[in-house]
Amino acid sequence: MRFSSSLVTLTLGLACTVVGKSVESALPIAPDTQTNSTSQTNGDAGDLYGKSILASRAAYKWRRENAGQWSEKNLRSTLCDKDLKPTSWDKPVLSWSKKSPTSPKNYLPRIKAVNPRSTKVDDWLKNFYAGSYDWLKNFYGGSSSGEKSESKHDDESRTTIVTALYSGPEEESHTSIETYLRRLNRLVDTGQPMLVYCEPSLKPKIASMREEDKDFQIVTEFETIWDVPTNKDQKGNFNVEQWNMFWSFKPASHKNYPDEGFNFAFFSAVYNAKAYFLWHAVNQNRIRSDTWMWVDAGLLGFAGEDDGTVDEDLWKPLQKDFIDPTKVKNAVEIVGDGVVMSLYPDWSSHPPANFNNPCWDPSQKTATWQCVHFLSGLVLGTSVAMLDFAVKYMQTFDEMDANGLYVGREEVVLPFLAARYPEFIWYTALLPTRSVPEEIKFMRVPGLAITWSGWPKEYIWPGQAAPRDPIKEVFCDQR
Repeated sequence: MRFSSSLVTLTLGLACTVVGKSVESALPIAPDTQTNSTSQTNGDAGDLYGKSILASRAAYKWRRENAGQWSEKNLRSTLCDKDLKPTSWDKPVLSWSKKSPTSPKNYLPRIKAVNPRSTKVDDWLKNFYAGSYDWLKNFYGGSSSGEKSESKHDDESRTTIVTALYSGPEEESHTSIETYLRRLNRLVDTGQPMLVYCEPSLKPKIASMREEDKDFQIVTEFETIWDVPTNKDQKGNFNVEQWNMFWSFKPASHKNYPDEGFNFAFFSAVYNAKAYFLWHAVNQNRIRSDTWMWVDAGLLGFAGEDDGTVDEDLWKPLQKDFIDPTKVKNAVEIVGDGVVMSLYPDWSSHPPANFNNPCWDPSQKTATWQCVHFLSGLVLGTSVAMLDFAVKYMQTFDEMDANGLYVGREEVVLPFLAARYPEFIWYTALLPTRSVPEEIKFMRVPGLAITWSGWPKEYIWPGQAAPRDPIKEVFCDQR
């Protein structure tokens, strides 16, 4: 549960797969908290509730008996076959019976802009902060370092990439920081305008990837992932409540069960930080831009690449023109100030959970993890869309948490966000990037290593992005 402050994250594309196990041994089983090694904990989290993390986990009592319920009893009658219109962050179409004691409006800080923001963005902020406009008019003055950003481009229609890289406890990491730096370097080599959020110790290595370029900026304002404002009060939640809640999950089938590799507090904090990084990036406007794309720092990677056998030349065709401006333009024209995300393509392991799935029922908490539809490693939207995305994500997170639902992974929160705010999240199979070279047989996608040829053909839109509405085409589907 959130204790007073805020939320957000970058997904680094971390995955853990179970190979060569029987079905029974592969399913998550809660570890013995009396004998569980401290490697399962975040070593610097400190005491929680006056006890150690392990003791707190052992004493935890799941809040099933206090679970909230949907205020709207029938999701299909509320959302399906309706002429739904976009709604503001504080007026969701769906809500739970319990209200969160806080909201983004109460805890999101006002952020100085490095470069003047657009009138549309300032108007959005004015409405969000209840009409107090005076602070906006005088709220420019350079970054915290006192540097003024100067872009070599005058065209604010180009897309700026936002990403982040933080190192976690060794025992909670599946992939070395060196491998993630190589993956980030491939993304940096695309030459796209880019903001990288990282801890100060990583700045020298990241800065050396692209030197003397004002369109490549590194933000070290948050020294650890726990210093991100919306993570500051989440240590107890992610280390204890969400950790224990994960072990209550039940498999959907012998092939579809929750991946225990995601159940680490550091991962939850990382997943949870994306929304705030996007909020911060748009507010500061260090690189003049009105279109943004979140890209996970670990996206351009092969499964199993730690053996050092990757041929870096394979990435060059994709790096040369990573973002296709025509696809971006077409996508934005379709969704307006909504956001576009990718949809999981492998229906065998991630079947589309329509409203018949128990994951949508707050009383069936053990099934909540099955509501995973969107690959959160790529998010595209305008400045206003990203502000909206950040706040709607935080509001949904807060309310899910207040109603005892699992929020330890952002991909579980996103379907509820999409259902609560119609015509806001749209999906495609591939976001507006150039075609992937055929030689790249496997590409790291957060939580899933896939062959590109495995995407269902009906979701491939050569030459343009054609976003679809998940409420109409997935949630309300009767199959």
